[in-house]
Amino acid sequence: MKRYGTILKALKALARCTVVACLLCLSTQSGAMLQVIASTSKTSDAGKRQFEKCQAAAKDALGEHAEVLKCGTLNNSGVLEVVAAIRKEPSHRGVTSIVVSQLVVLRQGRYDWDKALTVSHQISNSAGYIGIDYIDDSAGFWGYSVQFHDHRADGKAAFVLSLRYMSGEKDKDEFPVDVAWNETVGRYEEFSMNNEPLGFKPELKNPPHH
Repeated sequence: MKRYGTILKALKALARCTVVACLLCLSTQSGAMLQVIASTSKTSDAGKRQFEKCQAAAKDALGEHAEVLKCGTLNNSGVLEVVAAIRKEPSHRGVTSIVVSQLVVLRQGRYDWDKALTVSHQISNSAGYIGIDYIDDSAGFWGYSVQFHDHRADGKAAFVLSLRYMSGEKDKDEFPVDVAWNETVGRYEEFSMNNEPLGFKPELKNPPHH
């Protein structure tokens, strides 16, 4: 009997140890879960604050009807950027991309937002005009269709805006101009592998008018 009593005591002790171990395990898992939830909440709050910054910058640049198309660190520079635009309806059927009448790319500076790219009747940056050889004063203007890509034409990973000039007549829409961030000069410029020289194209400061 003494032998069975000793065994019974040992089993009870083992059961208590198992319960304690389970409670410790659950406590540890619960703590880890709470940390994950807190981390996710912080990330969500940070993302919300970032978007609010982008939204405010977009409206300052283009007015109350501005829409944020992209918000985040779009390039390797680590700078917060926002792509904002005024949307409009396509001029004809078959257009599946975003159509805008105006678009800007803003980069957050130390004290304010810098306008890195402007798209209206023409595409331009701080150094000049992009994607044109001359300005056609007789051309109609409806807007630009916009698409975003994550690789340049040479296959390198990069944030790319593909901008197609829309005259309002389907058969007169231009070929798209791909624009990407040129780290060497610190500007958005046209990038093409179809024309010489290959790669980034310099801006035109004073293009002729035809």
